[in-house]
Amino acid sequence: MDYNITSNTMKTFYYSDFRKHVIENVSYELETQDGRLDEEMIDELVHQTIENECIYYADCWAIVNAIYPNDWSDLVDTYGPLTNITSLAFAVLYEKVQEDLNHDMIMSGAMAMLKARSTKANKDGQADLFNTNF
Repeated sequence: MDYNITSNTMKTFYYSDFRKHVIENVSYELETQDGRLDEEMIDELVHQTIENECIYYADCWAIVNAIYPNDWSDLVDTYGPLTNITSLAFAVLYEKVQEDLNHDMIMSGAMAMLKARSTKANKDGQADLFNTNF
């Protein structure tokens, strides 16, 4: 049997895409909450986004390979035993978010996305409103 695995079967994780996804999730929640989100709500959205990213083993391997922690001992101290790839990926990604994003950055990005969507919706609505080609 030939078990040649090519690189085409490997998933890739891009932290920049994930970061954008976190901010998008917060912006949509911000829209439904009439602009009122507290830090606890943001933390919950970040946590949910990380959990959703760590569902499949291939995604978890991609996360760990992309972020590649040099030393897992500090993660074990914080998260307990990392007994599988899912728990390791969650811990690695959560730590990266904690290092890289804070509430103010997430909120300012979410507000900018919300404003951009609102502006686009207004422009699109005006175009339909003034369309005389019935």
